[in-house]
Amino acid sequence: MLASFNCVAQSIKLNLYTQDFPPLQFTLEGEPRGYVVDYVKKAIERANESVPMKVEGVHFAPWKRALKTVREKENTLLFSISRTQARENDYLWVAKVSPYKVGLFKLNGRNKIAITDIKHLSHSRVSAPPGSSFQQLFQRYNFISVIPVSESKEAIRLLHSQRIDYAPMVEASAYYRLKEYGYNPEEFVKVTDIAELCDDLWLVTSKSTAPEVVKALQRSFDDLEQMSYLEHLIQTYPKNSEIMNRYLHQKLSSE
Repeated sequence: MLASFNCVAQSIKLNLYTQDFPPLQFTLEGEPRGYVVDYVKKAIERANESVPMKVEGVHFAPWKRALKTVREKENTLLFSISRTQARENDYLWVAKVSPYKVGLFKLNGRNKIAITDIKHLSHSRVSAPPGSSFQQLFQRYNFISVIPVSESKEAIRLLHSQRIDYAPMVEASAYYRLKEYGYNPEEFVKVTDIAELCDDLWLVTSKSTAPEVVKALQRSFDDLEQMSYLEHLIQTYPKNSEIMNRYLHQKLSSE
């Protein structure tokens, strides 16, 4: 009994880091919500059955600070992050936690030429933050005019005012971002996926996190994947659902 008590008392405390990205992860009335939040918590709950661990906190932090924290501190985890060659050796890659699709959007009713690939954007005007993956991709095609913007909100404003022809948006969050910025999502339409930027998002941890913790989490995620548990969770956060309407009301009320 004493040994069992000590095992429970020494449960590894995990701190999770992320950023606002509805419906994957967001805060609602001070609490972390979203289908990736639910997925990660469920995996930790199951992993706790073999290696004692628990979530000490879920922290929404500026992205650069979150990346640095998880890179340097043990028992810290970060989601949802793209797996790139530049990041590959900075973290331990635990599991995929969400699909990730990036689309090219236009103003509804304009540019009626069918586009199935960004190679077809001859002499078009698009926007992208300097140094972003969007800019790096667009600049491969010297026939595309890339207008620099500091944030996605500025890109949408330029698109709505017809000063650019297309803007890239993350498909999962586009509806919420447009509403947050004061636009009607029905005014915008996706013309094609940006295939080069569509990939899965991951949960990562520090290289100093104990191997037994990482392995227990990976086994747990493998089990959940076999159960199609992520697909189930995604269906619980549809647009115009009660929880997402509450999120938008909270977001717009705080502006």
